[in-house]
Amino acid sequence: MNKEDWKKFEASLQHPFAGGADLKADGHDLQIRVTPLKNLRYTISVYVDGYIKSEYMRPGSAIGAKFYRAEKVCFYGRAAQAKLMKECGKRFAKKEIADATRVIHVSNWNTATALRRHLTKTCSSIELVRAGYPAESA
Repeated sequence: MNKEDWKKFEASLQHPFAGGADLKADGHDLQIRVTPLKNLRYTISVYVDGYIKSEYMRPGSAIGAKFYRAEKVCFYGRAAQAKLMKECGKRFAKKEIADATRVIHVSNWNTATALRRHLTKTCSSIELVRAGYPAESA
């Protein structure tokens, strides 16, 4: 993809009513849409071949690593980590927290620029199929 295509791609993901974008990357069809996350908060969701599957979010998933955002998740919350450090000592707590931390892949992105950087880094071929809504024909 050239610079103009990336500009169209990012413009189609600026707000929820811009129409989203469709890409073809490494043999997979990607549907990228702006979807609501919370009240008055939106996120960019990536659908691989039309789906968001939980198997792509698991650690070690090749498709998840290629198209989704990596996020570290710890079994212990911040308060539990502090309590563990206080009760068991810093050395044991750090080892236990590291063992309880996993990297999962999440299908949402905060910005189109971050998604673009990740796709250009991980995919060998990217083709823009559609950006925004198609032009109306009279």
